[in-house]
Amino acid sequence: MSKVSDRRTPWPELILLALGVAVGLTAGKLDYDGVGTVCAWVCAFSVVAVLVTLFLSPFGSALQMIAIGIGSVAAIYAIWWYQQHQNEPYIFSPVLVGYVGGGLALSGFITIVYRSITHPDRANSI
Repeated sequence: MSKVSDRRTPWPELILLALGVAVGLTAGKLDYDGVGTVCAWVCAFSVVAVLVTLFLSPFGSALQMIAIGIGSVAAIYAIWWYQQHQNEPYIFSPVLVGYVGGGLALSGFITIVYRSITHPDRANSI
């Protein structure tokens, strides 16, 4: 297990959250519903990614790739499920799994990119 000092501070995720809120509010004022919906998903993914990053960032690239794979599958399934059941009144749906999956994939992706920029010699280590 890595040291606590290997943890990455989730600044990119927080910046994405701030951008998502700003663009979402602007889209709401300009009546761009599609952009507002995308911003809501980006904000939800970013919040989950901040929490996930705090726990997963010390681990190696192999775990980050697994997180990207599992998260992507969960997010794609949630979007597909939502498209199939748009007009049904579900309170707890598999779409909630999509939020976690999107955040998991985003965290893993940003961690790998961050490592390749800051530590090119360690970026490919498993």
